[in-house]
Amino acid sequence: MRILVAEDDYASRRLFLAFLAPLGPCEAVENGLDAVEAFEAALEANPKTVLFVTHNMEEALLLGDEIFVLSQPPARVCLHLSHPVPRGRRYPGHEGFPELERRIFRALDPGAEPDCGPGSP
Repeated sequence: MRILVAEDDYASRRLFLAFLAPLGPCEAVENGLDAVEAFEAALEANPKTVLFVTHNMEEALLLGDEIFVLSQPPARVCLHLSHPVPRGRRYPGHEGFPELERRIFRALDPGAEPDCGPGSP
């Protein structure tokens, strides 16, 4: 197992690395773009299935081949998207992202479906 730590605070980054080092090789980056590049390089070198959990929509759009939007607890899948832009052609601000973002925001709208959005039970 390889571990990637993305943290802009030096002290926190060192703490994460010290804590996680016994679990496997660790790499640290300071910003999100470096994290995306390191993640993609690792996947290219050693293709694996990865479950990547994020609250950051841009990260999901850059890294996810399949994107799942979950409801409030108890979590249910509100939306499942197969990414239409092939890996390697995605970049921040890609012209295809606004439509995907609209679909994700619609799924998060409390009125979209009974089990989706911030107002769900």
